[in-house]
Amino acid sequence: MSIAEPAPLPGEGRLKGTHVLFIMLAFFSVIFAVNGVFLYYALTTHPGEQVEKSYLQGLSFNDTLERRAEQAALGWHASAGIVPHTSGADQFLVEYVDDNDVPLQALDVVTVLSQPGSDTNAFTLEMTHLGEGRYASPSLSLCKGNWNASVIALTPDGTPFELVKPLILTGASADGGEIVATCPTPLH
Repeated sequence: MSIAEPAPLPGEGRLKGTHVLFIMLAFFSVIFAVNGVFLYYALTTHPGEQVEKSYLQGLSFNDTLERRAEQAALGWHASAGIVPHTSGADQFLVEYVDDNDVPLQALDVVTVLSQPGSDTNAFTLEMTHLGEGRYASPSLSLCKGNWNASVIALTPDGTPFELVKPLILTGASADGGEIVATCPTPLH
């Protein structure tokens, strides 16, 4: 003898249009909620801008191109990098020469070191003239990572020359030793 199962009631166990509607509404509600959380965190964390009003800076890009053309007409060449300092730490060194490889003297050189995408780790280095077109920072200790060096040199008559140099510090100093450093004090 077999036990008979009760007959299903009319409409029970079937997928109806209202079920599909509620399933779709629930699915897209979850998607919108997750997107809302992502949007919140994207807007409340660091936006990644290096300069404020980057749109306005983009509008004045022709001025930037003009300044670069004027700089190229000077015929100056610059090289920069991290070198060992006599104290055992490192220092930032910039060398300037003209088209005839004559070292450039009497420049007022200022360097701003910053980490890309961050405005908290940025500081200014006053460069000292060492002679022979070489300008050096005081000894420094930097955190490992990517750094941008923005160097501006001014002649006594006010002619500017700008150099932007990306630096990648791996944890070894320029003389091969290990860098043990804390991040520099940020600008305020």
